[in-house]
Amino acid sequence: MDSNKLFKHVVGYAWKLECGPDKGWHYHVLFFLKGAKARKDIKLARQIGEYWKKTTLDRSLYFNCNANKPDYKTLGIGMINHDDLHLLGGLNEAAKYLTKVDHIARALVPGNGRTFGRKEMPEPKAGNTGRPRSFNPELFF
Repeated sequence: MDSNKLFKHVVGYAWKLECGPDKGWHYHVLFFLKGAKARKDIKLARQIGEYWKKTTLDRSLYFNCNANKPDYKTLGIGMINHDDLHLLGGLNEAAKYLTKVDHIARALVPGNGRTFGRKEMPEPKAGNTGRPRSFNPELFF
């Protein structure tokens, strides 16, 4: 990811490996991007999906949640402002699903193999903190 410009605005991500009776082995991935830099989330998600297919030599497929926003009762994808409680609630639900243990995958992954991973966001640069926000996420999460 570090050498591909497609991911230049990604500031963090989380992934989960699952195994299901219908879909078999598959990943769920949640990307966090710099909202001031990244635009067109549907197109970007499609490009990432196509990159995944290319990386796996077309032995895989992807599902672009961002292209299907009307299908979700609780939406937590796309551009989310720090004070948008509705979208933050949807993101919270997506994170809960992503961090839920898949017992089938855990039982089938050999040894102490990982079924979940993340990359943390970088620390903010000193002196570049901007205007303080009045929103308190501790009251929400």
